[in-house]
Amino acid sequence: MKYLENRFRDELGQGELVDLDNGVVKISGMAFESLDILEIASANKEKPTVYDQAFDAWRQDHVAEKIDQANSILSEGDQFDRFLALQQRYAKNKLLPFVGAGMSFESGFPFWRDFLLALRRQTNLDEDAFVDLLNQGGYEEAAEQIATAMTSQAFSEAIYNKYGLRREICGVVHMLPDVFPGSVITTNFDHMVRDVYRASDLSFAQELLGYEAAHIRTCLEEGSVLLKLHGNAEQGGSRVLTKTEYATHYEAGDKLKNLLGVFADRFSLLFLGCSLTKDRPIQTLKTYIDAHGYEGMPKHYAFLEMPAADDDRIFRERELSLHHIYPIWYPKNSHEESIAALLIKLREDL
Repeated sequence: MKYLENRFRDELGQGELVDLDNGVVKISGMAFESLDILEIASANKEKPTVYDQAFDAWRQDHVAEKIDQANSILSEGDQFDRFLALQQRYAKNKLLPFVGAGMSFESGFPFWRDFLLALRRQTNLDEDAFVDLLNQGGYEEAAEQIATAMTSQAFSEAIYNKYGLRREICGVVHMLPDVFPGSVITTNFDHMVRDVYRASDLSFAQELLGYEAAHIRTCLEEGSVLLKLHGNAEQGGSRVLTKTEYATHYEAGDKLKNLLGVFADRFSLLFLGCSLTKDRPIQTLKTYIDAHGYEGMPKHYAFLEMPAADDDRIFRERELSLHHIYPIWYPKNSHEESIAALLIKLREDL
C-alpha cells in the first residue's frame, strides 16, 4: 500500500525507527551488526529482501496502532454499530467513495473558499460583502460574482492553474486504490484521483464527466468508472462552479440528478473530504430520496470532523439524516490521521 510505504519511508528518514545500541543498529525492530550492514550494502540483490522485512514488521505494528486509533474514535459517541453497518456494505462491494476537496488539500489543491478569496483580490468586489456571502454558504453566487468581474479567459486560466496542473500526490488519498479498487465519484476538478490509481496500476476503465454520463449504468457493468460529476479544470463546458453553471446542469437538465439517482439506488456512498453543508449534490440526493422514499434506499455514510458543540453535532446529524447520510465523527484537526485509521479498520487486512 502506497500510503503505508510513504509513512514508513518518512519515519525512516526522520530517524524514528532507527536506534543505535552498543554498535548494533536496530531498524523497525530488526537488529544489524556493523558487518551485516556492510555485507547487505555490498550485495544489492539482498537489499530489497531486508527492506521488505523491515517494512512488513513496521506495517504490522502501524496497522495495529491505526486500528486502535479507529476504535478510540468509534468509542466516542457510541459509533461502533454504525461503522459495522458500513463495513457490511463494504464487504458486499456496495460501497463507493465520493471524494471531495478535503482529500486533495494535502497535495496542494486549495479549498474552494481559499481559492475564491484569493481570486477576489484580482477584482474590485467588496471584500466584506464577499466574505459575508461565503460565510452564508453562497459559494455558487460568489463564484458567479468572480466570473462576472473577471474575463472568462482569466477566470478559466485561474481555475486551470490551481486545479488542472499535476502536483505531487500526498496524504491519505494514496489509500483509495487499495481500499476501493472499483469506481469512484468526485466533484473535484483536479486529476489527483486518476493519477493515484494509475500509480497503483489500477487505471479506470472509463473516465466520465457528469454532463456526458447518460449511459452510466452500462459503463458500471463494463468496469470501473471515475465519474467527475462537476467536470475538469480545463474544460469550461463541463465545469460546474458558478451559479449559472449549477442552474444549467442541475436545474435546466436532469443528467446530474439522474446520475445521483443511479448511485443512490444501487450503492452506499462514503463521503470523504466533503463538507456536506449546502452542497448541491446532497441537496439533489435529498430530492431524489424524498421522491422515492428512504426505506428502500441504501444508507450513505460520511467521515466528518466532530463539531465543537454538542448542539451543533445534534443539528448536523438531524440534517444529514434527511439526506439518508449518517456520519462517523472524528476529532477536530485530525483529518488525515483519522481518515487513514478509519479506512484501515474498514478493511482490517491491509
